[in-house]
Amino acid sequence: MTTHAMTTMPASGVRAAIARAMDVLGRFPLPLLQLMFRLAVASVFLKAGLIKIASWELTVQLFADEYKVPVLSPDLAATMAATFEIGCATLLVLGLGTRLATLRCSA
Repeated sequence: MTTHAMTTMPASGVRAAIARAMDVLGRFPLPLLQLMFRLAVASVFLKAGLIKIASWELTVQLFADEYKVPVLSPDLAATMAATFEIGCATLLVLGLGTRLATLRCSA
């Protein structure tokens, strides 16, 4: 085998794996796939917001010492961050996050 043939072999394996994955995903209804992906992304936002709330003193301290958000007080910045993270998770689960992002991008 030539060097060129050896370097293209993994790519064809990757392409085949992607094709198989797309075939499997194609068997599911699109709304179900969209919900699964929204839940996956929402879980990241929700966990981040809940962690901020669970250790509130540490969160405020991080905003004061590490993040050093200008203009806002550390308490207000931490409150806004936790609120937005939990709010985004809720909107994503409801399917509203993608619509709001589309509206914002088109404005």
